[in-house]
Amino acid sequence: PAGGAGGGAPPAGWPPLPAGGRAGRPGGPPGGVRGGPAPAPHDALLLEVSHEGRITLLGRGEPLRVRRMVRDVGTRPVSWMTIPRIGAGPEGVRGEPVDGGPRHPAAADLDPAVQDVLGLRPVSAWDWMVTSDRPVGLEPDVVRLELPADRAAIVDCLAESNPGTSADPLHPDEVAWFGVREAGALLGVIGAGSRPGAPRAADLSWHVHGLGVRPVARGRGMGGALTAVATAAGLDAGADWISLGMYASNAAARRVYERLGFVVEGRLTSYGGVTSASAASLRH
Repeated sequence: PAGGAGGGAPPAGWPPLPAGGRAGRPGGPPGGVRGGPAPAPHDALLLEVSHEGRITLLGRGEPLRVRRMVRDVGTRPVSWMTIPRIGAGPEGVRGEPVDGGPRHPAAADLDPAVQDVLGLRPVSAWDWMVTSDRPVGLEPDVVRLELPADRAAIVDCLAESNPGTSADPLHPDEVAWFGVREAGALLGVIGAGSRPGAPRAADLSWHVHGLGVRPVARGRGMGGALTAVATAAGLDAGADWISLGMYASNAAARRVYERLGFVVEGRLTSYGGVTSASAASLRH
């Protein structure tokens, strides 16, 4: 992998940086990019991450400066790009927030000529949230599932409750899946993948994803209960923090996550390949 500003790995102490699916980190295994305290407003970082034949650009810091860096280094097509959001972000993307500031045409978010060179179009507006606070009062009905034995049941639940997720219970990075069963059927599930953490601490974090609750069981607080148990399990396992991604328009989920102690570390716009932008989805 090659770095943008700074040459390689991010400066020590930058916050957890989303890895755009299964990207790798500089000098380390797949699954994320190292991080620490938020950059000063005048700072910016752009990383190019290569993994499994995919090239991903990851930006952090002052949004306009990140875009100038993208313009300066964007000389070939890439698979995916995630950069800081300006206001509510480009119009017409998935997860477009209604209260995140002014929206603007895609051409105003990033120079169309740069989009063409990269082979990208804006596809989603989302927030990266993190906590290191362990939830209390956990729901006893949430149980840890067994893999690979429960994979088929997890996939069946996700097919009804969250068909757009790309979370895979048998991916090598997965560390745990949790669920709620009634009458032998899984009504809700959530998974967690292993990511890097603080280099001077455990160097471990968990990213929770694949949250899904069947329609028949919604309105009972099951999503919050699943997230709370997964968060507690990760911190109990020694993770430095727990992260998740959510579409910026999902106000109900935001309230749940904030009650559990999650805070927004990044307000982001993701760009996907031109040929697949309409079908692109977050790993969430």
